[in-house]
Amino acid sequence: MKRIYYLNGSVLTGDFVADAITDLARVIASGKSSTAVDIPVLLPNGETSSAKFLISPESPMMSVPETVSALVNDSWDECVAHAATESLRERITVVRLSTRAAPLRVDSSSAYASDFGGV
Repeated sequence: MKRIYYLNGSVLTGDFVADAITDLARVIASGKSSTAVDIPVLLPNGETSSAKFLISPESPMMSVPETVSALVNDSWDECVAHAATESLRERITVVRLSTRAAPLRVDSSSAYASDFGGV
């Protein structure tokens, strides 16, 4: 899992969700636009919820890997995380096509796999 730091706060989410939202932030920044997205997050009490992000060129963001307890596996919904990742990747495509933003780096994050790797 990764912790996303955004403005004065942070949220914990899956690796692929975090990678997709930071990629979207990069595309948004290069295209001089903004968008709002919802992502699944893990709350401090171990429950899952969602967080809404307004992403704009003026909103710095970073993600950092974070170790979580194996008990998280019971509450984290991989189906929701997968759907969020796919939605973010689709949003990236739409933004890139509409703004002619710079291309993303090429990596394997487009192939979704469990964020917990069998933990």
